[in-house]
Amino acid sequence: MGITLESKKGKISLDMGYGAFLLLRKKVAELCSHEFGEHYDTIDKAPFLYGREEYFKKFDVKTEELLKRKVVNPKVVDFCLQSDGEGRIHYGACKEIYKHIKDYDDDFCYGYAGRPDCIMFKDFKDLIKECIDNKCDLVWW
Repeated sequence: MGITLESKKGKISLDMGYGAFLLLRKKVAELCSHEFGEHYDTIDKAPFLYGREEYFKKFDVKTEELLKRKVVNPKVVDFCLQSDGEGRIHYGACKEIYKHIKDYDDDFCYGYAGRPDCIMFKDFKDLIKECIDNKCDLVWW
């Protein structure tokens, strides 16, 4: 079981696992703001049981500080911090993200490795662009 990302009006749909979705969002965070990217990179370092709540309180305080200093756009933070299980960003958020990721590419497989349709970063950029072109939301579940 994994995550499907899809344009509400388009034809592109991407499937990946939860770990790959985290790596994709870490890359988006880094490309949109180096400082937020470094902060967001720690999201999966939280203790599993004891101290978890305190860890995320500190994480949220730091996120708020970065937002106040306008180091990162709130639309990017919204994309990165929504639930893995179900989320949505509007067309304006897609535009904000796209302006930071449009010139980036890599050869990392964000989808299911070994499958011929493995998701690459270019595929994600195409999905974001499709949302912009169709003025529609990006959704995932």
